[in-house]
Amino acid sequence: MKTMTKGYEDIINHFYQFDMNDYDNKAAKKLNNELEKENQFLRKELKNLEREFEKLKNTNLKNHSFEILKKSLDCKYPNLTEDSIKALATAEYLFLNEKIEMDYSPIYINYVKVLELEIKNKLNLYEKLTFGGLIEKIGNLYEFKTFIDTLMKNRIIEMRNRATHLSDLKKIECGKIRNLLLNEGWLERLLYILESFNEEKIKNVDLDITILDADGCEFFKNKLYTVYTTLDDKRILSNKNIKLGNFKGKGKEIEYNNLTYILI
Repeated sequence: MKTMTKGYEDIINHFYQFDMNDYDNKAAKKLNNELEKENQFLRKELKNLEREFEKLKNTNLKNHSFEILKKSLDCKYPNLTEDSIKALATAEYLFLNEKIEMDYSPIYINYVKVLELEIKNKLNLYEKLTFGGLIEKIGNLYEFKTFIDTLMKNRIIEMRNRATHLSDLKKIECGKIRNLLLNEGWLERLLYILESFNEEKIKNVDLDITILDADGCEFFKNKLYTVYTTLDDKRILSNKNIKLGNFKGKGKEIEYNNLTYILI
């Protein structure tokens, strides 16, 4: 920006001391034109300076802290697993901070990863499935129909496939899944559907059974459980030490790896 010279100072001082009574119409008009030209010049210089500042800020400054974003998302979505929060915070950090033209495929994949993790975790699906395969697996469940229709309408699966097969994604394309999940609230809706679905599928049962033996271990929701067999061929999951023989109490009947277990 041009440095203010003595000439500028004189014009500014003249402006503040200006009195129409001291000038005839011709002189006043001339001075007014000079002031207007200087005013336009200064406005132009100010806009140039603002543009340069924006470029500097966008290319060199990080506006969003990863830790602050992670804490904020954790508060907003308390039902997300730790892995999902990490994936979402990573996607948000990169999407919000990067201003340059780059390939946004990895960021897009992290947004989709949140959906994959939550569906698999909350429905206890541990098969190796692509995102498309996972959606196909839950496609016949009525509870997920509107969610899946929304994914199809917005070409989320198609874009995810593009992101993993050597095709660059632009920020505006990545922004579509971000807008869908966070601004339109579909991540929150999915979590609600998954919680409601689980509540319907879990049955509380009264137990009066004979436990025969411990038969290995299973991981369920990232916890290690002992599997017990019973006289009437039930499968018991427990992370407590249970004595063999007669057992009375309460449990929850769950579906896990296509088998029925009772969790106690």
